[in-house]
Amino acid sequence: MRDVLSMFRALAVGLALACLWHCSNRPTEVAGGGGGSEAVALVGTVTNPDGSAAANALVRLRPKHFLSDTAAIGGGSETAGMTASIRNVRTDAAGAFRMDSVKRGEYFVEISDSAGRGVLLPAVIAGDKDQVGLAKASLKPTGSVTGAIVPPEGFAGRTWVQVYGLERQVKADSATGSFRVDGMPGGTYTLRAVYSAPAVDAREIDSVSAVPDSITDIGALRLASFENENYAAWPGSKRLYLNTTAAGANVPGSVDDFPVLVRLDASNFNFAESNGNDIRFSDAQGKRLRYEIERWDSEAGRAEIWVRVDRVQGNANAQFLTLHWGVPKAESFSDGRQVFNAGTGFAGVWHLGEYAADTTTSDLYQDAVGYDPASDRTASADRGGVAGHGAGFGGTDYIAAPVADPLLQPNALITVSAWMRGTRSGLLGGTLATMGDSYNLRVNPNGTGRFSIFNGDAPLGVESAKGAMSLLDSAWHHLAGVYDGSTLSLYIDGKPAGKASAKGAIDYRYSPAFVMGKHGNRKTGYEFLGSLDEVEVSGEVARSADWIKLAYENQREGAKLVEFRP
Repeated sequence: MRDVLSMFRALAVGLALACLWHCSNRPTEVAGGGGGSEAVALVGTVTNPDGSAAANALVRLRPKHFLSDTAAIGGGSETAGMTASIRNVRTDAAGAFRMDSVKRGEYFVEISDSAGRGVLLPAVIAGDKDQVGLAKASLKPTGSVTGAIVPPEGFAGRTWVQVYGLERQVKADSATGSFRVDGMPGGTYTLRAVYSAPAVDAREIDSVSAVPDSITDIGALRLASFENENYAAWPGSKRLYLNTTAAGANVPGSVDDFPVLVRLDASNFNFAESNGNDIRFSDAQGKRLRYEIERWDSEAGRAEIWVRVDRVQGNANAQFLTLHWGVPKAESFSDGRQVFNAGTGFAGVWHLGEYAADTTTSDLYQDAVGYDPASDRTASADRGGVAGHGAGFGGTDYIAAPVADPLLQPNALITVSAWMRGTRSGLLGGTLATMGDSYNLRVNPNGTGRFSIFNGDAPLGVESAKGAMSLLDSAWHHLAGVYDGSTLSLYIDGKPAGKASAKGAIDYRYSPAFVMGKHGNRKTGYEFLGSLDEVEVSGEVARSADWIKLAYENQREGAKLVEFRP
């Protein structure tokens, strides 16, 4: 989560804050009733430590990535799930509570009483049930988290510390930077330190454990300022040219806010001169460019880095970026959220480079946009990928984001893309990426591609022509499906592969989750067998043909977009 927000997100946040103001100051009573196809009732029961009913306990519901209001320090506020399901209720005489019309999302349910006791209950609302019951919980003494936040040299201001998912915001001491967050129910949290000077980057601290009736000290953490770095003082630099002429990527039109993939290897970079933390990029005007390191492997001499470029010029070969390095003590600013930013249309981006030996790791595959990490349900050991590692699927394997926030549920404009490699599919096809039948990108058993949506009346789809190149030939292929509100378009390896008329808003009433590798509505016969990499969804954006071609040409093996010239 960062403070550079789009107008769309600002509007959603404003609505969430309006709800927050009324709900947090005037707790409602336990209520019944329902509300709509996506409305879910959230119920639970809480007891005191002695087993008696915890009556009149305050129950707060906040999105998992909710941040308390930081308007006082100029940072605004943000609700990552962009949902209005922010409310308070109180338990009844039996210690029971009920919240109706809760929208899809991942939430923290914090329950507390006047005696300083509390409990944290994570909740997942997938939208495919009328009611979700939380496990019976017992209140325990709360804990505290302490530490110190050290600002960069030369800055004078204040630091605030927030807790994702809770109504918590504390000021750090202006002299020492020390802070203490009290009243934390036992659990694992992510903290965010934000400074009053906009030039100082916020910092997140993951996996902070709060222990009942104990104090957790996370030590001293230093903030840094990306915008104040002076690359002229960095000893290493090299120019990277972007070639979109016919001799390069062959893209005629310019593309804005594009994540350029830069591959480093022993032929173009000396890995002995950098540990990866000091990697930086700037454009021809000296502007510092945000980046994300997907992989940095000094031993193997390989790295893949995504760099956000304001505009990639079409049919040009003089545009260049400068790669900087050579400051061993530099802080890393690698951050996918700054590259694949929701404000530029990205709804979900999964590099699929993570790995776990088991098949049950939750939130393993990080979403570079920052909202929807996906859980591992893959037994395949295949790690092949196009950019770094990818994920293998053996027919029963799949990867799923447990819930789909509104970013992944756009109204009538959407772009879905993925790299795939396979030899066969399930009986009815192989699903690459799907929100159930609401939208679906897949390969058919005959090797053709298909993209479809559901508008509430009927499934609408477009397929590539039979007899054309088979996608099931053991080679990597890039598929992209686009819906612009009136036309469905399919692209294969950067080229148009089919169009079909369509109309209406996308209907999500039967879509419980976003899934890769099998049908999102649990239908059998659509299992994918092979490898996937770089699964992307853009919401309320119909990417142009130039964008899709540039993505393919930039990411494919033997790509000619990025040139290291002498």
